[in-house]
Amino acid sequence: KSGWDNSQTWGRKVLLPDNFDKNFAKNKIVKNLKEWHKLGLKKLDGSDLPKRNLKSRIILPFKNNKHGFLVYKNFDTILKWNRSDYFALSVGILSDKISAK
Repeated sequence: KSGWDNSQTWGRKVLLPDNFDKNFAKNKIVKNLKEWHKLGLKKLDGSDLPKRNLKSRIILPFKNNKHGFLVYKNFDTILKWNRSDYFALSVGILSDKISAK
């Protein structure tokens, strides 16, 4: 009822290139995965992002900024419950851990 789309996830942790512009996160810039890939973002294992045409934005909750999270439409659905990015990240990460068991 809140808008969750079962065909996609909430988001994913990603590796950021050394020269990543933090203003993408600060300004909540939305890009598709192909565009993020061109900017140097990778999966945690160093492989390419999925080839799906998902719109996403970057969240940088860590001070070291070597990692960030690409978040999708379902992340915004979680935010309807609580407007905190930390809350939504916690819910997303916890749900991934539960579903992996």
